[in-house]
Amino acid sequence: MPPSDRPIPAGPSGPSAVDDPRLAIVGLSCRLPGAAGIDQFWNLIREGRTAIRRFSDLELADAGVSEEAAADEAFLPCGADVADPGAFDAAFFGFTPEEARLTDPQQRLFLECAWSALEDAATLPADHGGRIGVFGASGWSTYLFNNIMRSSEHAGLATSKPVMIANDKDFLCTRVSYRLNLCGPSFTVQSACSSSLLAVHLAGQALRAGECEVAVAGGVYLTLPQTAGYHYTDDSTYSRDGRCRPFDRGASGTVMSNGCAVVVLTRLADALARRRHVYAVIAASAVTNDGAAKIGYVAPSVVGQSAAMRAALAASGLAPAEVGYIEAHGTGTVLGDSLEVRALSAIYSAGGGKAAGGNGTLPCAIGSVKANVGHMGMASGVTGLVKLALVLDRGVIPPQAGFDEPHAQLALGRTRFVVPRTARPAPELRVAAINSMGGGGTNVHCLLTPAPTTARPAASPGPYLIAVSAREEAALRDRITQLRDHLSEPGALRLDEVAWTLVAGRAWMAYRWAARVDSIPAARAALDRYLAGEVQVTDPLAGAWTGESPPPLEMLGDFRGDRAVPLPTYPFRRDRHWIDADRPGRLGGPVLVSGSR
Repeated sequence: MPPSDRPIPAGPSGPSAVDDPRLAIVGLSCRLPGAAGIDQFWNLIREGRTAIRRFSDLELADAGVSEEAAADEAFLPCGADVADPGAFDAAFFGFTPEEARLTDPQQRLFLECAWSALEDAATLPADHGGRIGVFGASGWSTYLFNNIMRSSEHAGLATSKPVMIANDKDFLCTRVSYRLNLCGPSFTVQSACSSSLLAVHLAGQALRAGECEVAVAGGVYLTLPQTAGYHYTDDSTYSRDGRCRPFDRGASGTVMSNGCAVVVLTRLADALARRRHVYAVIAASAVTNDGAAKIGYVAPSVVGQSAAMRAALAASGLAPAEVGYIEAHGTGTVLGDSLEVRALSAIYSAGGGKAAGGNGTLPCAIGSVKANVGHMGMASGVTGLVKLALVLDRGVIPPQAGFDEPHAQLALGRTRFVVPRTARPAPELRVAAINSMGGGGTNVHCLLTPAPTTARPAASPGPYLIAVSAREEAALRDRITQLRDHLSEPGALRLDEVAWTLVAGRAWMAYRWAARVDSIPAARAALDRYLAGEVQVTDPLAGAWTGESPPPLEMLGDFRGDRAVPLPTYPFRRDRHWIDADRPGRLGGPVLVSGSR
């Protein structure tokens, strides 16, 4: 249970406290097909791979697909699944086993990713007096319909209060706020496939208004069972070959997917003052709706999308010609992609060819993460935002997975847009954009820039305290193993910044270990000794940190000017909490509510 002895923090500080409207993305987290975390996700993108796959006969059978249905020539045994959707660290968040079993796996996954993103942001739930907001989106609970309602244990209880609270979308964000004791604004956002990027936009508004100091924003989408495949029809938006290839001449539709992605935002000035790692800066965002000026309710609109782009540019003060990369909605449907390219071209390309637009601008790369991980419905927008933040943070434009030649209907040759075929360094990339749209017409557009360059004083020689803690002894060993592996990877890690992140940006938990070292190699050696069985803490300062209360930060090292750095996040226990259906019937395959989007 969250602590109840801390008073509710004071209300909004008001917009007068905010002079610079820019926001910093300071934390990232994800659980996606083929990627259990951020580094795996980046490797998938950078290498141009796809996690969309064909399911085995056994996986189809386990999902309830009959041999007759699987033999249908219109059936595609394809999709993109997240590993272990039933796994959840119930004890970490104070759930009883029964609470965990009853709770929609989407909400459990979102909760774990919210914690991981806050850790990645070196932000504790108690920081800022708990004035941390939560903004998120989810799909509807297929776990409720396909598991709970079909179990003898819960037959007839679908409308009971415990089942409703455990599975309704309304409780996605407030459950995170309750379990982590966060007291900022907290609500679920729903606008179909643009929901999670809309959550980011609303989080930004709350930060600028002073309603919270930090915001968690994201989305989750799980359709259970994940390995059920789908039936293709000529009038559907699904791919007829089981592949998702936005912009490609062979594109024939989208492939639905599953996953979760979360970002942590704060005002840029606050991020720099608190020495957080900034992945990217959100210069501005805007939201519009198509209204009725389109061919159908769930169809895209060139006018509506262009209006959102124009509004975001106006709010940012940036020029269209400055944008060098666009993460498109890009579902792989020819109609949806062609209308999106028309909207983008109307704002970002004034005609002319790829070598130089009619306005004299340089080429602009365009991509879509759906080729890598499929279409995650309500979580698709924030998944693209995580990709875009990594592009800016690592200075590399990745290849577009599955792309061979452009589709003629997109007329890319008459724009300045180029679909990248290989990964390339992009030190010149100063502005990037992301576009998202949802069935029903809500469009969201954001403009991002790289993190500002800040002066970093030289590190003092140390020594520094490397400190690790966890809720359980097994998790402590896992955390130490994670850190040991991370410190062995190539890169210019600074010991002072690693130490600062560990002592200032991680919660102090029941099982603790620490060592005082003067270099990264010495830190690795100390971690190796622990893993070899030398668990005794001998250094007095390390012993004080592992004692009854942690010493003041100023005693742990000279951290003046140090900034937080990305480090591995908490290794949750993967216990299975699941209700199995034991009555016949199933709701069906994935549902796409966004038409030709």
